[in-house]
Amino acid sequence: KKENTELQTIDSSEFGIEPKKAKEITLKILSEIEGATGGGHEQACGAQIPTDKFEDFKNKIEITSRIC
Repeated sequence: KKENTELQTIDSSEFGIEPKKAKEITLKILSEIEGATGGGHEQACGAQIPTDKFEDFKNKIEITSRIC
């Protein structure tokens, strides 16, 4: 039985990522977070992240965007 999980929705303009790396970085982070999904274009994308993992997602985005 699948549990209902509350999701947070966010688009790449809210991430603070360089646009030309938005999709690449977002998909990498999403692959590390169970229950997260997303997609889009090279310069713009969106994601749905379980609410209980949203802070983890934001932290990973911040760290990854600094080193990429």
